[in-house]
Amino acid sequence: MAINEKQFVYLQEMGIELWQRKSIATQNANVEKSSQTDISVHSVEINQLLTERFFLDTIQAIAFKPSSFTQVSPNKLQCDDFIWQFVNEAAIDFENNVLTTPPITDFIRQPTLKKRLFQQLLPMIISKNVD
Repeated sequence: MAINEKQFVYLQEMGIELWQRKSIATQNANVEKSSQTDISVHSVEINQLLTERFFLDTIQAIAFKPSSFTQVSPNKLQCDDFIWQFVNEAAIDFENNVLTTPPITDFIRQPTLKKRLFQQLLPMIISKNVD
């Protein structure tokens, strides 16, 4: 049964996989997926972050010095084995020493994000204060 590109995309979105020869439809789907991934990244400038009170308060709470952070990519900062990455989503996650958050400006406008961030960081804050 032959299907057109639009039908193929709909089936893929529903999680239905089809076997077909590699074609323009597959290439277009791959390009679309990669562009969606790029959109979710939020570029940051470390010098700008170092002027943000919320950023400074947060890194002080987890016992880091502002000068110990380096920018390792357009959306990531690193201090020792701790990485803080910024994305254009409301998701806040802290796993394997990688903190993923929305941009700092979102925290200033949405106090509930602050609460979620500190709930994620609480184990790290406690362990740093115990040492």
